[in-house]
This record gives sequence, C-alpha cells and structure tokens, in this order.
Amino acid sequence: MTKALLALLLLALAAAAYADTPLAPLPKLPQPIVVDGGLRDWQGAVSVPVWTESDICFAASGYQWRGPADVSLEAYCAWSTEGLCLAIVVADDVVENLRTDWMIFLEDSIELYLDGRRPEVQATSPYTKGAYQIMITPPLPGHPAEVVINDRDGTIPDLKMAAAGTPTGYIIEALIPWSAFPELTPRPGAQVAFNFAVNDYDGRDPLAERPGQLNRDGAKLMWEHPEGCLKWKLVESLDTPEGTNPSPFVAFETSHVAMATMPLRFVASVGTLLSPRVGSIQFTAADWQGKPFLNRTVHVSPAPAPWTGAVQGVLDWPDDVTLRPGIATITATANDWAGLPLGAVTRRVFIQEVPGASGRTDQ
Repeated sequence: MTKALLALLLLALAAAAYADTPLAPLPKLPQPIVVDGGLRDWQGAVSVPVWTESDICFAASGYQWRGPADVSLEAYCAWSTEGLCLAIVVADDVVENLRTDWMIFLEDSIELYLDGRRPEVQATSPYTKGAYQIMITPPLPGHPAEVVINDRDGTIPDLKMAAAGTPTGYIIEALIPWSAFPELTPRPGAQVAFNFAVNDYDGRDPLAERPGQLNRDGAKLMWEHPEGCLKWKLVESLDTPEGTNPSPFVAFETSHVAMATMPLRFVASVGTLLSPRVGSIQFTAADWQGKPFLNRTVHVSPAPAPWTGAVQGVLDWPDDVTLRPGIATITATANDWAGLPLGAVTRRVFIQEVPGASGRTDQ
C-alpha cells in the first residue's frame, strides 16, 4: 500500500468517526468573567490541549516543529449568559508579530473559528452569517494585541478581548456575545461549533512568513472551510454531560505508521483545568476486525514543561502483546479517581508486517 493511499484511507476513517462523534460538553460558568487576561474566573470551564504533532495543520517547506515549547496552546472553553467564553493560553519560545490588518496571520498569532449557525449547517462550508474567522496578535512592547475579523464574516460590535504576556508565551481572553449568533438561543442543549489555531513565526525558520500552524486535530484550511470545528453542546456543568463525548479534553500522540517489530509509545495528556480530576489513563487496542488485543491502565504524572499543570500517561508497547499487522484502533481514555471515564480519543495506526512474515492478523 502506498503512503498516499494509506493517508487517504486513514483520513476517510477519521472523517467517518468524526461524523458520528457526539457533541462535547461545554459547561456554563457559575459567574460572569472579567475579560482582563488574568484567567481568574474560569472555575468550572474545560480545556482543550493543542500540543501534539497530530495538531500540525500547516508546515511550510523547511519548517520544523520543535515540540510544545516551540509553539502550542491550551484553550479554556465555557459559556455564560453574556456569550461564548474562550481563553487561549499560548506557549511560544519566540513571540514576534509586527504585521497589521489581515496580514497578522503571517506571524505569531491565534485564530478563532466560530460557528453559531443552526445545527444542520454548523461546521459546513461556506462561512455565512453567524460563522467567523477571528485573528488576534500577541501583546508586545509598544504593540498591543490587535483583533481582525475576516471581512467576509462581518463585524461583532460587542466583542470583548484582553491579552497578557507570560514567561512562556501569552494569553488571549475573549467573550463573544450571543448577538454574534442570531440563530443560537443560549440554553442547555443548544449547539455551537468552534476551533482555535496558533500561527508560529520564528526568525530562525527558513521562510519569512507563516512557517507553521497548529489547531486541534490538524484540521486543514479552516479559514474557508469550518468543517474542522469541534462540535459542542451547552450544559449546566460537567456534572450534567448526558449524551456528550468529551474527547477534545484529551491529547493523544502516537505514530500513525509502525512496523510490527518496532517500539511503539503512546502518550495521552489532559490539560490544566481538568488535570486534578484525572487518576489514570487507559489504553486499549483492537485490530481491523474489532478484536481487542490490548488493555492497559497507567497512572498519570505531571506533563513536561511548558505544560507542567497538565498530567500525562505514557505506555510503551508491552513485550507480552503482539503487534498485529493491519489498521489498529488505539483508544486513550482519561479516567477520574473513581475509575470513571472523563474523555477518550481514538487514533488509527497502520501496522506493517515484518518482511517475510505472515500477513494474518489472527495469529
């Protein structure tokens, strides 16, 4: 099987799984937020980590992502009676952006993709009234953060935004008023879709502009195709998440292609806001026929810098479990201290057989 055909197959499988994925729970904050970049009002929110290689959606020729300290983000997500609440905490070892207007995306910046249209058209192209691409620069000395909304999408008159620098990057805090989404009535059970991206520009990179971008799950061309938006259901709190799937709360990194004899490592992590709830990570695997052949649970430990407030579980493939050639479905589930699931992410790995060995998967 060629790499191109393999990539198409894995993309098709991922798209089918995405279409059937229940909405993620978006909790309501117990108090209004003060938009000042201070992150003091986010108790009860959830967070989405964007810090794995799978989140790279664009890489210019010669661009090298050097890991989460190079560039990554954690998004705090919630809603209130006032609007949709988002805070983007960015880790970036070199923060630069002197661009203006629509060209700010060419250097360090974040992008928000928001879709508050009626549920049957959410996360579908094209962008129409109630869907937005918003670009925001980091705060720099002499250059306060700038907000630019794509001209195609109109304006949001009551948008609130604040920014602050941090020792490891910067924070963008935003309150998007419900008036921006005329088809959405904010109440438990309502649906909304959104995603977030960070653009990375470093002087050391070979190109002069927009070398790389990360967003959750590496969705492509989101500036014109909102299909990559994560779908959410408004809930009163995380204690009332009926009919939801909190998969965005877990980051899961592993190889997409592996040899049946090579070492294979799984790393799953949960962000800062939810990490105190996590007691363990469970890894399971099934072959292409759905037959399970791995079930291991590991304790969590603090994630490495710059996300030391997060936790992670790491599993190296056990010697007593045979890697079976074919497409394996690997699931990482974050469990609370009582062993109940908090969120799960699935990845598909193409396991190549050893040359000269049998291709059977039932041995």
